[in-house]
Amino acid sequence: MARRPVVAKPQKAYPYQSDTECEQAEETGGRHLLEAKTWPPPRSRAGEANPYISGRCARCNCHLLVYADNDPEQSGIEVKVLEKESHRK
Repeated sequence: MARRPVVAKPQKAYPYQSDTECEQAEETGGRHLLEAKTWPPPRSRAGEANPYISGRCARCNCHLLVYADNDPEQSGIEVKVLEKESHRK
């Protein structure tokens, strides 16, 4: 039997095409946006002093590492906590 062909997933459209374009945008204040499920990041079992979250910018899809003591003015990264959806009716 032949294998089914692999279908490429469509790319999600982002408002900015590159990380420099995202950083230079006036309407965002030059900040990347990380949408996190929880904030601040939980400590691991290793108990590192400054835990972090790894993710992608919601505006340009660049890779981000955001530490628990994040200061948006210095780091250029804004953190938005996503609200949990309730499945109860």
